[in-house]
Amino acid sequence: MFKKIATAATVTAALFVAGHAQAADTSSTLKINGSVASVCTVSIEDMSQTLNLVAGANKTVVGKITETCNAPSGYTIRIASANAGKLVNAANANAKVDYTVDYDQRQNTALNSELVQNYGNTQA
Repeated sequence: MFKKIATAATVTAALFVAGHAQAADTSSTLKINGSVASVCTVSIEDMSQTLNLVAGANKTVVGKITETCNAPSGYTIRIASANAGKLVNAANANAKVDYTVDYDQRQNTALNSELVQNYGNTQA
């Protein structure tokens, strides 16, 4: 896409300059416009950690999230828990362990409700 625009601009510029050269004009303006589509991606890296839930685990990095977004209006990240911030034992649904997450500047955040983080256009 960019190569086609650049080629078209070069051809137009060459014709424009050649036309003006005959008229002995020494200054011209060439205006080129373009646009970039908004693209937002999120990738998650699983750190393959094993947690000892009996002895307790604290500040263990279990994954890394990388966000990339060029949307002019910014973007929103939402993190939620299927079990309201509790790990549930598959063999015994009554055996639950609370957990928290650290995300960006939010530390020890319980996921008993959805965590919403807005990044305005200065982050885009």
